[in-house]
Amino acid sequence: MSYENLKLRALTVRDYLIKCQAMAMFAGIRDIRDKEVWQLKKLRAMGINGLTIGTESGDGDTLALAGKGYTAADLLEQCRKEPEIVG
Repeated sequence: MSYENLKLRALTVRDYLIKCQAMAMFAGIRDIRDKEVWQLKKLRAMGINGLTIGTESGDGDTLALAGKGYTAADLLEQCRKEPEIVG
């Protein structure tokens, strides 16, 4: 889902569910790859304070065999964004 779409949804939840204290984003590596760190930080500031990244496997051969569309190196690169988002 695009940053703009996620932004709209987060702001809508914040506007209509005033008492909502937590929103979570369940994402794949390709979803995170399409987002800049500043975008992920903004989404966090809008209330998306949980991020779960489905990695499927950390083994490059398994990822290729399953046709996941990313490598083990991609997985590491995208997961390294997390400390910058929280920090």
